[in-house]
Amino acid sequence: MNSLLKKEVLLVIVYKYIVNTLGFILGVILLCFRGDLIALSRLFDGEHIAQLLINMDLRYYRFHMKEIDALLIGFGILLVIFALLELVCTTALLYRKKWGAIGLIVVSALWLLIDIFFIIKIFTFTKFVFIIINILIIVFLVKLVHQLK
Repeated sequence: MNSLLKKEVLLVIVYKYIVNTLGFILGVILLCFRGDLIALSRLFDGEHIAQLLINMDLRYYRFHMKEIDALLIGFGILLVIFALLELVCTTALLYRKKWGAIGLIVVSALWLLIDIFFIIKIFTFTKFVFIIINILIIVFLVKLVHQLK
């Protein structure tokens, strides 16, 4: 691997470690605070979560708490699993294992589908930037897989 490629791989590794560590933490927080959406929105100072609460019909929230709770549990578990998978694959990529790059492509592509679903529901510029970055990373990793022995 030439030095430029090493720097690009290191940049991808650092980005994936940061994003997936934050994803893991968010997943754990969702699992812990799933019953208190207002506390969760204050914790992240999230205008989007607060806007969802404003737009949400409070009668629906009151009478369908089990469904909302199950949805938050599922999303929290999904975040934790995806973050752990990507952290394992990123660590393998750090050790220049081909399966790490392939696993990162697969998990990133699956996560990209979820990101696209959420950007359709609520468009944010930051989410759009993350989607573009992830597409570029997937393209880079596909090229990298062909170069790794």
